[in-house]
Amino acid sequence: MLHYFFGTVQAHWQKTYLMNNLFGIEAHYKGIQKQSHFFLFPYFDENNSTTIYFAFDSATQKDIFTDLLKISGIGPKTAYHIAWSDQKELSRAIDEFDVKYLQSIPGIGPKTAKRMLVELKNSFSGKDLEKLDIDAKLLKDITKSMKQLGYEANAVKDGLKKIPFKLSRDNLAEILKWLMKNI
Repeated sequence: MLHYFFGTVQAHWQKTYLMNNLFGIEAHYKGIQKQSHFFLFPYFDENNSTTIYFAFDSATQKDIFTDLLKISGIGPKTAYHIAWSDQKELSRAIDEFDVKYLQSIPGIGPKTAKRMLVELKNSFSGKDLEKLDIDAKLLKDITKSMKQLGYEANAVKDGLKKIPFKLSRDNLAEILKWLMKNI
């Protein structure tokens, strides 16, 4: 599977291809670059037994896309539209619980928009992960464990910022004990 590609964008019969001197890849691409570095997400469509590529201009867009795919009811095309949306406006919509903004994106109805906002509001942004110096999988495991014990996600987030030692999978038990004592 390809995850990174350097080449040019060419359109043929309403399809987009990323091409280089050796081969081309059919991909969904909404950007305006004609030649660039592209971050690819290969999505396996089980119904058609085929791989569909989604191309992004930045790794951040790709990360947003993959995070959105984890939300129940969000498929790859909807996640792709959201990943290409204005990130400042998306961030504002999440902060203000703006259901109408998400409903303006194709494929999102009122119930899905509300569910997305709840899940996105309780998730952590990439900036939070960088501040905490922690990977997303570990953060998700910590949050899930603490939620099962009755702690709120925001309290866990605030507590993680105050931990006086390095956050790693090796000391997960120590992290959980510290959080239970201090939040």
